[in-house]
Amino acid sequence: MRIIFTIALLSLSISSFAQLRPISRPAPGQENMNVPLPPRPSAADEAMAQKFQSQKGKLPLPVVKAPKTKKAVVKAIPTAEDTNPGIDILTIEKAPVRVVSEGLVARIFSSGGSDLSMIVQHGNIFSVYSGLASVNVKEGQHLMANDQIGVVSTKNGKPTLNFQIWKAGMKGQKEKLNPEEWLKNK
Repeated sequence: MRIIFTIALLSLSISSFAQLRPISRPAPGQENMNVPLPPRPSAADEAMAQKFQSQKGKLPLPVVKAPKTKKAVVKAIPTAEDTNPGIDILTIEKAPVRVVSEGLVARIFSSGGSDLSMIVQHGNIFSVYSGLASVNVKEGQHLMANDQIGVVSTKNGKPTLNFQIWKAGMKGQKEKLNPEEWLKNK
């Protein structure tokens, strides 16, 4: 059941990426303004992507790992297309979820039932946080590394966050990146 739900969520996430283009940081106080997106990444977007890429293998876990677990990553989620589009991180109930690097909240959406998902843009790289009970940020908001973005939900007695990293190409193609390669405390 969880794999079917995750595949459906991944399909929704992939369609969300198709609608995203790199966006620049809005001026303070103008986060909610409907401004056209620039056709090319700005210098700030490119700098954010370079900063994110320089942190490969050094990013913090987006949640605290559950006590008594040797590894935070409890399993990779397989799909028909790829064996690792995301990872599940077992945590504690009502654990705060934190963004792993500076970025912009690109999209917040329902991911089935009462759970929420969030896509954070780091230039042309996107981090995805699924399995949120609540969020405390809004679309377009600029975030710094370790800012709290929400609280993890609990399903079947297990508070678990699904975490993904994607890279967008210039012609709309999307590449799944293995999140385990990016995190330092696995």
